Amino acid sequence: MLVRYIARRLLLMIFVLLGVSVITFVLTHIVPSSPAAMWIGDRATQEQIDRVNEEMGFNKPLHVQYFLYMRNLLRGDLGVSLRTKQPVREELARRFSATFELITLSMLVAVITGVPLGIFSATHKDSWGDRIARLVSISGVSLPSFFLAMLLQLMFSSNWHLLPLQGRIDSEVLADFPITQITGSYLIDALVTGNGIAFRSSLIHLILPVFAIAFTSLGIVTRISRSSMVEILNEDYIRTAHAYGMSRPVVEYKYALKNALLPVITILGLSYGYMLGGTFFIESMFDLPGLGRFGYTSIIRNDFPAVMGVTLVYASSFILVNLIVDMIYFAVDPRIRLEPTEA
Repeated sequence: MLVRYIARRLLLMIFVLLGVSVITFVLTHIVPSSPAAMWIGDRATQEQIDRVNEEMGFNKPLHVQYFLYMRNLLRGDLGVSLRTKQPVREELARRFSATFELITLSMLVAVITGVPLGIFSATHKDSWGDRIARLVSISGVSLPSFFLAMLLQLMFSSNWHLLPLQGRIDSEVLADFPITQITGSYLIDALVTGNGIAFRSSLIHLILPVFAIAFTSLGIVTRISRSSMVEILNEDYIRTAHAYGMSRPVVEYKYALKNALLPVITILGLSYGYMLGGTFFIESMFDLPGLGRFGYTSIIRNDFPAVMGVTLVYASSFILVNLIVDMIYFAVDPRIRLEPTEA
């Protein structure tokens, strides 16, 4: 039953990615631009542009170009970036680890901070702690991540000089203590190889961008955790447990917390999507060599093969993360059935 459910979701993923590819391909091609001129350079002649259009198929009808692109995509060929002249697949593979590292840490910060804050707010309803927690959650939901990033850069880098302004690691540290590439993640590779200096430098460089991305999702997770916990604490079985003389911590953290976490688990998939969208600006502002910065630059230059590649990777990641979240949801709540009609 579980295998059938996963297979059905993966099949649906194919149709979703197909729709995403059509929309992205059309949008990148209706924008007035000359991909042939970008490929050749600023001093391209009309004869050179016509030759490139013929060789690369830019002069063909839009539906024919899309068919050729999908044919190559099924072979694992994402095309060549018009800006960097490198295969898009290699560009994405080289930058994926930086984005994955950033998003993973941001998600951990949002969950580890937001869930306890929401539970504390619910169990101390209408107290000063509850008011402060609600203020933090409202600020996280309403404050744009790019604006928060600029404030953090001004405060901690420009004014107080406590944290680095940009980059993934200090260039001097990387030169003196090079990181042995294993997974592509600086933190993991430095930790596995025992490179403590490089690990510390990489971690310090991630503090500001991680907080800028995580703060929005932290607000959402806090609000959902609080509202869910407040609702559960008002249920009859919770009041019955109190009437039987059970201690408050046992009732709140053994019985109420598990049921209160179910909506939080559901919202994690959506939060992951918000974080992916935030990488376009955050990675550009903090000069991080990830997919977001690569996609942002490609959109500005209308490098449609690169834009297509980044969009498909982001869409696939979002769908897979939501599938994992669903699996966790089913594992946490055994009352849920994947196919209730066959019970």
